[in-house]
Formats: sequence, structure tokens, C-alpha cells
Amino acid sequence: MHQTMKPSTITEGSVSRHLDNVTIVIKTFERAKSVRMLMESLRLFYPFVPVIVIDDSREPLDAAWCDDNTTYVHTEYDIGLSEGRNRGVDLSKTEFTFIADDDFVFTPASRLDLLLKPLQNSGFCVAGSRMINYGHDEVMFHGSFGSDGTTLLLNMEKSKGTQKGYPVFDFCHNIIMSRTEFLRENAWNPELKLREHWDFFYRIMKKESGLVTMRADTSFDHYPFRNGIYGEFRREKNTAKYSQRALDLNQLTSVRHIRSDRHQMQIDYLYHKYSFRRLFRKKL
Repeated sequence: MHQTMKPSTITEGSVSRHLDNVTIVIKTFERAKSVRMLMESLRLFYPFVPVIVIDDSREPLDAAWCDDNTTYVHTEYDIGLSEGRNRGVDLSKTEFTFIADDDFVFTPASRLDLLLKPLQNSGFCVAGSRMINYGHDEVMFHGSFGSDGTTLLLNMEKSKGTQKGYPVFDFCHNIIMSRTEFLRENAWNPELKLREHWDFFYRIMKKESGLVTMRADTSFDHYPFRNGIYGEFRREKNTAKYSQRALDLNQLTSVRHIRSDRHQMQIDYLYHKYSFRRLFRKKL
């Protein structure tokens, strides 16, 4: 039903609604409303791009929202975030794959065409984007790795210089565009159902530094809603378990964030803002 629309060309100033070299992979778990909201927003801007949804919820989603360009796969229960992403990447048939969590929402600033450019002409293997919580508050998570003995340091916002006009980082948010083959060669560790984020980027950095960039002119909204079942799997017990496993796999004892004053102020602000919201909801 989308074939009647004419695809536009890719330019810096306009959004291309047709990217025949990109597949979007979405991993979802027990958040049916979130993934539907993501898909509705995605199709407003990219009705032609193939999408692969990997769902390891207990019950399959009502796939009425699927269209001819969407592949929905209901897997075994709780295979985890890493394994789910890997399976989605394995199904991708395009040169590039964009990774999206199920709680993202596309906006006019969600420019997949701009994320392609550093990969095509600047020697990068991963291009990331900004993330805006609830459509208002930016959450920064990009920088470079360092070490203090067996402690991994995450130097937030610290770049390693520039390359052909783009900043060079070791890590960024899990909103990434990459060549499909690169993601297959550097797959997420399936042992880590959670807390896979820094492990993925750390293993890339150990192979070769300077492969990650982030475009400040692209962004995606983030609505991290936690329902009962999903919340149980993200509770502190599971988070701590997989955090420790990630450390063990990399022969580390701890991870420490090194933040600028500006970044620390942002973290403090968001912590108090959203802690207040949770307290207010409980009182209701």
C-alpha cells in the first residue's frame, strides 16, 4: 500500500523516505504499547524501509500493525536483548542495519540518511544519535574509554579528536547505524541479556580504536515505560547479575563514569525530576 508514494532523494536538507540499503532491527520484550508507538512513528517518516521485529515476550504481539515491509519474529521466551539483536541482524538483507530499542519514537530529527554518511565516506563503522527522554530532556551517553587498573573508565563526552569533520568516540547510545556485516562480526554477547551496552563498544575498541562517531544533528525520543512484567526483568537483581557477568567476561572489577560538571548537573537534574515523577505517581 506504500508503493503509490514517490521516494525522495537523499540530501542534507530533506528526509529520504526510501532507503533501499537500510534495514531497521527492533528488539522488544513485554512492551506491546511501546513497540506499536515506535512502529507508528517510524512509518510516518520511513514507510518503505524494511523492519525486523524480534519479540521474546511470553505471548506474541497482535501483529495487525505489521505491513508488507515488516517482518515479525516471535522467539522462545526471554532470549535476551543481545541474542535478539543478533538474530535480527542475521535476518537483515541490506548493506546497513539500524538498531532501535522498542521504547524509541521517531521524530522529524530522526534522520537515518544522515547517520549513513559517516559510514559511507569517513571510515567509521558505527554512527550514533542523540536521545531525548520523553521528548524534552536529552540524556548524554557518549565518550571514550580509559582504565585505572582493572576499573574501566567511561569518560563521558570526551572525544578522541575528529575525523573528516566528525567527532571520534569509543561508545555512544544504543541508537546506531552500522554495516550489517560489521554487526555480524562484532555481535552482542548472548550471555548478557541485559547490561550489554558498554561490553559491545569495549570489545570493538579493543580491536580497533576510532570506529565510532555520533551525529549531533539527529535524535530520537525515548519513552522508557516499565510495565509489571518488563519491570520485574529490569529490577536491580537482574541488572546486578548481568553487570557482574560483563565485568567477568572482560576481566574487570568495576566500571566508573567520569563526568564533566555539565554532565553531572544533567544527571542530577534528571534523577530528581524522574524520581519525583515516580513518587507522585505512587501517591496517586
